[in-house]
Amino acid sequence: MEFWRRKFGGLLIFHVFVLCCMEMRLVGGQSNPQQRRYWYQRDGNVSPRTRDNPHLLRGPNTCGSISRRYCCQGWTQQPGQYRCIIPICQLGCSGGTCIRPNLCLCSNGQPSTSCQAAVTCNPECKNGGRCIGKDRCACTYGYSGPRCENGTVVYNVNPFLDLNQTPLL
Repeated sequence: MEFWRRKFGGLLIFHVFVLCCMEMRLVGGQSNPQQRRYWYQRDGNVSPRTRDNPHLLRGPNTCGSISRRYCCQGWTQQPGQYRCIIPICQLGCSGGTCIRPNLCLCSNGQPSTSCQAAVTCNPECKNGGRCIGKDRCACTYGYSGPRCENGTVVYNVNPFLDLNQTPLL
């Protein structure tokens, strides 16, 4: 027992001293040390700058320190909320929906930086092709041509079948 007292007695006294000093520092002088810190919100109101403040921005797309939170570039707050979850599309989406900063989902289902004019292909794309620009089609596998009207011949390359077999379309 004497060995432990000599070995760790000083360390124990040191820890008790540190804990007492910390307790005196937190309790003595101020009832709540966080009360003195304030920050100004965009609307001009003043709020205490603490971790538990419900008026601090939280969640995804927030930047800055714990006491100076703001929406990251390309994002804004939902009205009445303290979360940055509304993307900003600088050029506007003209009937589409802003799904990420500067990226719209247009009414035709295509993503774009803006939905200024409806993308049309006249005549329409064939065989499952998609219209990706004015009179431009993106064809599905096995089709080609300006309107995906040409089926590409795909041969069966199985060496065990007769080579005189008709091609698959």
